[in-house]
Amino acid sequence: MGTLYLVRHGQASFGADDYDQLSTRGREQAVRLGEHWRAQGQAFDAILTGTLRRHTQTLEGIAEGLQITPEPLQMPGLNEYDSLALIRAIHPQPLAKPDTPELYRHHFRLLCDALAQWMAGVISPQGMPSWDEFAGGVRAA
Repeated sequence: MGTLYLVRHGQASFGADDYDQLSTRGREQAVRLGEHWRAQGQAFDAILTGTLRRHTQTLEGIAEGLQITPEPLQMPGLNEYDSLALIRAIHPQPLAKPDTPELYRHHFRLLCDALAQWMAGVISPQGMPSWDEFAGGVRAA
């Protein structure tokens, strides 16, 4: 029986104008994981990713560390939900840049509330599928 390795993308650029990219730390995380796997002699029969930029950048870092040239199968069903669309569905006013611990907590409290409402079918965030459609995409992947 095979082994399935699940890797979430490296640290993204939370609080930046474009969240869908890795931070410097996120890129370092991805390269270090690839180096770790190379040191272990790890090889992969297949590589699946979502289609978001941070997914591609994470794989690029891992591939650099592994010293391979991957040919991934991209599957949109592995993409994450849009956290900003979720938050805007319950808090349409602009949020302050989360640059303090309290503002981080406020952001994540809003996100948790929005996720619960989306999953319960209470809100329909703009540009996003319903929770059932989203979950179906994940299951299909």
